[in-house]
Amino acid sequence: MLQILDAEKNNPSITLRELQEKFAAQYGISPTTDGFYFYNQHQFLTSLLAYICLPSEKFFSDIPNIEINSLAGGWGLQGVLFAGTLKGLLRHLRNSVAHGHVSISSELMLEFSQGRTVVVFNKLNIHDFCQALAYWCLTKDITLKGL
Repeated sequence: MLQILDAEKNNPSITLRELQEKFAAQYGISPTTDGFYFYNQHQFLTSLLAYICLPSEKFFSDIPNIEINSLAGGWGLQGVLFAGTLKGLLRHLRNSVAHGHVSISSELMLEFSQGRTVVVFNKLNIHDFCQALAYWCLTKDITLKGL
């Protein structure tokens, strides 16, 4: 959206609806849909250092070795293909972010690559995962009962 706004900054007659329609035509996502969020991909990648890398370094030894398919739905892992444990997933994400092997598609799918393994999160799952991880770091409640 920032790119579209910048391109139209000298057009005083353009309306918000026209800007939204340009965005929807370009990205196939309507910004007027409930649950839609704007992303600044660069800021989000920077934030992942705080959400994934730092907790991983500080709390890694405490992270339970629990299979990800047995975690509560609030962890945002529905549809995320990774065979292993929460500790293994965090190691994969941490290494991908720390070594710059993250890509974001125009559909806001985040791909975390490490070697031949790629883990993909959508825009909603990554938020749920980061929120669950932050909650776990504070409470050590793997079930997320208070979240």
